[in-house]
Amino acid sequence: ELPLERLVAIAGVSGSGKTTLVERELAERLRKGEGFSGELPLGGFSVLLERALGHGPRSTLATLSGAWTEIREAFADGMEARIRGLAPGDFVAQPRKGACKVCDGKALDEDGLPCPFCAGLGLRDDLLDLRLRERSLREWLQTPLSELLGRLPHGGLLRPRLEKLCRLGMGSRCLGERGRNL
Repeated sequence: ELPLERLVAIAGVSGSGKTTLVERELAERLRKGEGFSGELPLGGFSVLLERALGHGPRSTLATLSGAWTEIREAFADGMEARIRGLAPGDFVAQPRKGACKVCDGKALDEDGLPCPFCAGLGLRDDLLDLRLRERSLREWLQTPLSELLGRLPHGGLLRPRLEKLCRLGMGSRCLGERGRNL
């Protein structure tokens, strides 16, 4: 039995059929509403496979959940960013964009530890220091979701995304946390 309205992880040895089970059996049955008791959450369900987490060194909980789009648009629309001529595209951990100059946006140093210059966030200091609603981007990315949720106004897309993540048991996680660590 798999519980609804919870974060469910499927584990097993390589080649044992985990992905097949999730993609061809469980997800299909959930879409059809067959074989499960209870009701799906209003937002539906999400399948997040390991391959989506492990291959992108710049992936974070914010980018994987879709929250990053709204966050970078809000920061780019803020007074400080407008004065500096920043656009949403500047808030990405890509070289020649917003990537940390030391780790190149990968958030790790040469020893595989969090980059000491960006604190493992992958972005330039000048971007991390920008403020929105009296909090720096650094604070937004390093604050646990459950605490961040209490600071958000109702409306917009960000609040429902964070509420869903908290309902899935990820309230202690931070938006800046790397996908490979989830």
